[in-house]
Amino acid sequence: MAVSESAYETQVKCTTFAGLYEGGDGYNVDLKYAVKGSKNFDVRGGTLTPMAAPVPFTPAGQAASGTMTLMCVNRRYQWDAQQYVTVADINYFLVAAGTKLYLYDPSAVSPAWTEISGVTITNPNFDFITYEVNFRDVGGTPTATPAPVDVLLFTNPDDGMFVFYTDDQTVQPVTIQPDPNQDPLKFGFLCRHYERIWASGVKDRPDTLFYSAINDPLDWSANTDAPEDGAGDIDQPSWDGDRFVALRTYGSYVLAIKKQKVWRILGTNPGEYTLKEQFGGGTIVENTVAIHDNMVIMLGYEGLMYYNGANVAAFQHQTIQDLLKRVNKANVGKATGCVCGDIYYLAVPLDNSTVNNCLIEYDFQERAFSIRENVSVTNFLVWDGVLYSVGVENSNFRVYKITHGDVTGASYLPIQYVSAWQDLGRRDVTKSAFDIYLISPTGMEITVGVETNKKKKTKTVTLPAGKPKRVHLNTVGRYFRFILETAATNAWWNLAGGYSAKLELDWD
Repeated sequence: MAVSESAYETQVKCTTFAGLYEGGDGYNVDLKYAVKGSKNFDVRGGTLTPMAAPVPFTPAGQAASGTMTLMCVNRRYQWDAQQYVTVADINYFLVAAGTKLYLYDPSAVSPAWTEISGVTITNPNFDFITYEVNFRDVGGTPTATPAPVDVLLFTNPDDGMFVFYTDDQTVQPVTIQPDPNQDPLKFGFLCRHYERIWASGVKDRPDTLFYSAINDPLDWSANTDAPEDGAGDIDQPSWDGDRFVALRTYGSYVLAIKKQKVWRILGTNPGEYTLKEQFGGGTIVENTVAIHDNMVIMLGYEGLMYYNGANVAAFQHQTIQDLLKRVNKANVGKATGCVCGDIYYLAVPLDNSTVNNCLIEYDFQERAFSIRENVSVTNFLVWDGVLYSVGVENSNFRVYKITHGDVTGASYLPIQYVSAWQDLGRRDVTKSAFDIYLISPTGMEITVGVETNKKKKTKTVTLPAGKPKRVHLNTVGRYFRFILETAATNAWWNLAGGYSAKLELDWD
């Protein structure tokens, strides 16, 4: 924030917009930052633009509420005359909602959500990965050379594992019982690392990590003849009641994450596997763990945490400290997060909400936070560089695209950008007669406000495209703050170059 001052007049300038900042005491923070109450804006490139409302991607599904999981798998092969493998390119979307699974096939003549028959679930919160199996007979008919089939594996600790086959769009349960004298294993979460699947989250084995046989995601039995090719498990107790809650592939390693600790798994085969403890904390919600470049970001007990390859530390707690205090602790387990492009998205329940109603976004490129309010997100999916979410609309589940920038057919949310209180370091000086200058390359309608310790004044004006506009607001006070607001609109707009203001000074 730039300030120039004479005896009876001063000028302040905001030359760029930089997102949320809730640190300090809330006074004299640079005007480029927004504070508590600000929402629904983007600041990519230092300009102020609106966030788009989620764009519906598929028709509404069936009646649903609460937790849901959105999954996807790409079908690369199809069968011809029961012997030839040809190329297909179909993304099958699946939603787990309530006690049922639903399939969306965009290649159908009239795409719609259809229930997958013969499958009943008790917990719609699944973890999932894609894989390829190379031993399934084409179309169920034995052939001389089994053909490759793309599959989706999904699991939770109540229902166990299922596999969705893309060749015939069926779902089958996967019984995992390495020891016939013990109950089948029901994994809570998975990750894919080189030629194996790693899993954990079994309710009565909270400190155990499991890995599949090599090149076979459905084989979890040991190989006595060649142990390095078979499946196995690793116990890593922490003796403090903690448990594994997430697995992620991290470069050439697997990260096994507990609520209070992170373990890095070293080695490429069972004879070499070792676990190295990383210090600083873990995550309280598996679905919030995401990776951007060499950083793992997640929601921990103290707020946002990050792992940098060596240890876990707090991630910009002060920047959004007030926002994180509003997260409903009783429902924080429903939080979900992901990275798409250069942005980390975290959906959380704020205040008294029992569902995720706010989307916190951190732009790694701009190093800026922003939020979207009044959105319905129960689960994210990043697929082919596109961010999808599933939420409830009119009691039915709906899949949306989360977008940024000028998007055809999108509607844009109302924004509010509130600066911190400013006294210019002089509480003994009364400020008045504010002239505020703005410019919009696109043209737009905006409400400009100045609030002082005595009164708030606003004025709604139309900014002509590419021309500066002066807005005069005659209010008085020892300290003040600026407010920029817009209504919801179907047209994207851009407020560039920050803003500046002239005001009069009255010395005591």
